[in-house]
Amino acid sequence: MQWLLRKNIPHLIIADPQLPDCENWELISNLHNSGLYGSIPVIVLSNLSEEEMLVKATEFTNVVKNFSQPFNPLELLEVVDSMIFATSGESSMQHA
Repeated sequence: MQWLLRKNIPHLIIADPQLPDCENWELISNLHNSGLYGSIPVIVLSNLSEEEMLVKATEFTNVVKNFSQPFNPLELLEVVDSMIFATSGESSMQHA
């Protein structure tokens, strides 16, 4: 959060909607409603049920993918790679 507060703009955010010291989905909601961060794609990783995540995530246009734990890390890497490539033109798989 401190990094974001310094007005850094990431290509993509990976977040768990169940963060300590926050209400569930508070961070995702704040990002979604932010003029500065609202267009940044968000990938949600959580131990919430897949059904609960799908229902809640549809409220936020910036959530592009949900992963329930346990999840396949290779699938996550593919999604991250495609999102970074789409926003920056550079493939992270080249650096893996």
